[in-house]
Amino acid sequence: MRFYDLPPGLVKEQDQFEVDIAGFVNGEIDPTKFKAIRVAHGIYEQRQEHTYMVRIRCAAGGITPEQLRKVAELGDVYGNGDVHFTTRQEVQIHDVLIDDVMTVIRGLHSVGLSTRGGGGNTIRNILTSVDSGIALDEAFDVDPYAVALTTRLIWEDDSWNLPRKFKIAFSNSRKDTSYTQSTCLGYVATVQNGVKGFEVYCAGGMGAKPMIGHALLPFIPDTQVYHVARALKTMFDKNGNRRNRYANRIKFLWKKLEQEEFVRLFREEYDLIKDDASLNLVLPDMPNEAKATTLKVETVTDPRFDAWKSRYVYPQKQAGLFSILLPLRLGDLVRSDADKLCDFLENFGDNTMRCERAQNIRLRNIPEQYLGNLYNLIGTMKETLSEVPAFLSNMINCTGASTCKLGICLPRGLNDAIRDTLTKTELNLDAVSDLRVNMSGCPNTCGMHHIADIGFFGKVGRKNGDMYPAYNVLAGAKVGASGQTEYAQKVSEIPAKFIPNFICLISINISVKSQFGSFRDYLIMVYETHCFFCVRHTKKFLMLWMMRHYQDLVRNVVCL
Repeated sequence: MRFYDLPPGLVKEQDQFEVDIAGFVNGEIDPTKFKAIRVAHGIYEQRQEHTYMVRIRCAAGGITPEQLRKVAELGDVYGNGDVHFTTRQEVQIHDVLIDDVMTVIRGLHSVGLSTRGGGGNTIRNILTSVDSGIALDEAFDVDPYAVALTTRLIWEDDSWNLPRKFKIAFSNSRKDTSYTQSTCLGYVATVQNGVKGFEVYCAGGMGAKPMIGHALLPFIPDTQVYHVARALKTMFDKNGNRRNRYANRIKFLWKKLEQEEFVRLFREEYDLIKDDASLNLVLPDMPNEAKATTLKVETVTDPRFDAWKSRYVYPQKQAGLFSILLPLRLGDLVRSDADKLCDFLENFGDNTMRCERAQNIRLRNIPEQYLGNLYNLIGTMKETLSEVPAFLSNMINCTGASTCKLGICLPRGLNDAIRDTLTKTELNLDAVSDLRVNMSGCPNTCGMHHIADIGFFGKVGRKNGDMYPAYNVLAGAKVGASGQTEYAQKVSEIPAKFIPNFICLISINISVKSQFGSFRDYLIMVYETHCFFCVRHTKKFLMLWMMRHYQDLVRNVVCL
């Protein structure tokens, strides 16, 4: 099983890209033109001169043990030694020299993986809920739709020259764990009158100018998934702004046209094809089951085994099978660890792994009797965080200025500093395993700070002519389908060095967790307690909360 089919014309495109690379190296293609070529192939220039990042498509976050083993091998031989897991459910290889790029691309191709569409004005990786197909409370499994739609769209020539990038996500329930209102096109699984289908949202996005997505269609049968994507892609291709890359996302087209005209233009394209049954997706068979194995069952005597299970092991709706969160330090997996993991997973089949948006790996379809084997294995892996509370392993950060040319700050170092500070406290961090702390190195939202309980994005702080690393602070996001999503609001800024202590604010959330249920509910209570009227989710009440509980810290920030 593989998670998408490579388009038949891909080899020819790769051959041309090899010619383009040679032209760039020889000075025949200028850097600006070459950038437009390479990013569409998922190749990004890093901050270190002459090094590149290779981004690899993983539809629905899926990657097989065979594929991960190859990525790790290529990363070890031609990159920095790590496989990096991203917030877009993909994997990346960093520090690849230009002379090695095609070797990496062809190596990936040999196991059914592609970098095409990893960047540029293209159809990007299609996301799903990481527990789709195994969740106890899902409407139905959306992974087959994402996989089938990926194959269909990447086979189409017009998917590679759009006005701007086109992102798609599927959520398997109304909890909207794939953030469908924060992307160009989102599908939320639902069942009406016994018919499987989707609520459809569009024109959302984060970034420097975040916008919440809008309801496009209240319900479509599941057979209409491609029809909607095809119609919106065509409408965007015809009407999108190709002159200004800073105002050419689908969300800006909605704002320019306004709802009535946007929907009218979409319906023009959709009505032409909506009754064409020949366009229905052919869904792949993706059973969630474990194949028979002769692997010997191992026993565990470590007293920490039960704590690990309570933090990271989840029952699936398939009796006797379990899903396991494998937490990675900063989203990185070294080759030796990847090889060990793949050796284990190959005992249970190809459908055993998903890339998670929190930059971890979510294993699935593992029989209960082999949880001990997995626990013993994890204990030998270098980059895992199996002994820390789930809250710490779920903190999100982008790579920031350590590799990215757009980066301002170093959120990888900030993540480490927060984790080191909190592990020295006596706080019961297991009580806030669902608290979201997300960090980005710049206003772009690779770290998804807009959908965090507490979010940070990097900036340059200035005091008396001196510059220092700082972060804007956001708080109070809410995520949910049917118009429930609200982005975190910017409330202040803070020097980077103060953030680890600032994050100790979770002690408040621990104390009120049973009463309020969520951090956002607590923030609303603080505001309503101190005001005569209720204006929910505004900068004013969030700043009030900061000043109430962190006056000394804020005073230090102001007086720096």
